[in-house]
Amino acid sequence: MMKYFQPLFFIVLTFLFLPFLLITILLKKKDYNKILVIQTAKIGDLICTTPVFREIKKHYPQSFLSVLVIQRAKDVLNR
Repeated sequence: MMKYFQPLFFIVLTFLFLPFLLITILLKKKDYNKILVIQTAKIGDLICTTPVFREIKKHYPQSFLSVLVIQRAKDVLNR
């Protein structure tokens, strides 16, 4: 039961705060240098989303990209 609570918690938290985050971004209209991608799914899903990270860096080359992952998947992104 507990292993399902943490990913579900982050999903609910994302859906709750996403509108506020988008409104804040749209109102300020700044160039942001830091990007956080939250990927709390399984390792296979993380591997499937790695092209997204590459495209973000192509579109925003000067930005600092961070990825929040579960503990078991951290070695997939470490170089």
